[in-house]
Amino acid sequence: MNYKWARDFTLQLIDRYSTAGALVPAHYNDQADCLARIPKLLDDAQMLAATTAAPILASEALGALRCDENGGWLVYTLPGDCREMSSAGLVRYEGEYFERYHRYRIVGANKFAVPKGLGGEIHVEYFRYPRLLGEAPGDTDELDNTPEVQMALPYYAAAYLVMGDDPFAFAALSNEFEARLAKLKKRPHAEISIVQDAYGA
Repeated sequence: MNYKWARDFTLQLIDRYSTAGALVPAHYNDQADCLARIPKLLDDAQMLAATTAAPILASEALGALRCDENGGWLVYTLPGDCREMSSAGLVRYEGEYFERYHRYRIVGANKFAVPKGLGGEIHVEYFRYPRLLGEAPGDTDELDNTPEVQMALPYYAAAYLVMGDDPFAFAALSNEFEARLAKLKKRPHAEISIVQDAYGA
C-alpha cells in the first residue's frame, strides 16, 4: 500500500476527502494543514507499530557487516536500522547443516561478538526500524511493515487530525488503531532442534 492510499483513507475517515463527490481542494479551510501533517502522523504510527505489537524481522549476512578483531573474537556492528537482535540466535548454514547458533556475546548497544574460526555462512536476525515516508512523500512511496499493519495506520493519523476538534472521534479512532495493533501480536510457536550440551560432553 502506498502513501496516496493512506492519505486518502485518512481523510475519508474524518470526512475531509470529498464533498458531494468532489475532492476537497487544498485551499479550502485548513485542508492544506491537514495534508501537511499526514506524513508525520503516518510515520509516527509506523514507528509505534514496529516497536510494539508488530516488529519487523530482518536478516543480514555477517560478511556484509563491519567486523573488528578482538583477541579470539570477531566483533560485528549491527546494521544501522537495527532496533534489537532477535533472541532466536544467529542462523548458521554449512552445506546441508543448519543450526541456531547461540554462542555469541552482546557488546555495547549495537555490536555482538562470535568466536574466530566459526565455519559456514552465518546470518544475524534482528528487528529493524521501519522505513519512514519523510516530510514530502510521493504518491507511490510504499508504507512499511505488513499489509494488516498498513491498514491500521490511517486510523492513528485520522485520530490526531481531529483531536482538538472532536474528542469523541479522537477516542473512537485511537481505540480502533489500538485494537487493530492488539490483534497483530504473533502467537508463540515451538521450534524443534537439537539441544547443545553446555558442558561439552
